Amino acid sequence: MRRTSRGVVAGTPTAHVRFMSTPASIRAFHARLRLEHVEINEALERLTGAFETGDQEVARSAFRDFDKRLMAHLKMEDELLLPEFAGVDPAEAELIAADHRTIRAKIDELAIGSDLHLTRLTAIRQLAEVLRAHAQREDEVLYRWVDRSFGDQQLSPPPDEPSRPSAPSR
Repeated sequence: MRRTSRGVVAGTPTAHVRFMSTPASIRAFHARLRLEHVEINEALERLTGAFETGDQEVARSAFRDFDKRLMAHLKMEDELLLPEFAGVDPAEAELIAADHRTIRAKIDELAIGSDLHLTRLTAIRQLAEVLRAHAQREDEVLYRWVDRSFGDQQLSPPPDEPSRPSAPSR
């Protein structure tokens, strides 16, 4: 086990999990990731449904919601998980990062098309296929690594970030 200057094991998400201000279960973090996949899929279904109706304003609104959810999720994975996963499996981490870049480029293209009323239902359905395959890959590789590596271990905030005081018990 190689430890970083902070004393955390290299190849684990511990060093990068800065958004957590109190100890949190890795399983809870993993459950959050999977829940985000479900929520993104639901937003994608709403987006597809909006494009099926042909109502451009509803479609544009659904696209904005979907885009916001997906971009936040990709950013979180890129910043929190992939740097640590790269210490364990650099080739797979790069494949996932490359998928993220491809997905972002496609979303940018569809966003412009949506604003100009040029995006078609077939493009949304193609995006859905790409995203579902990507989510499955992450479930099988990245999220499985989180489970195998940590189980029910607890994450604490990095040493340079003080914990928030807990609320007094009543």
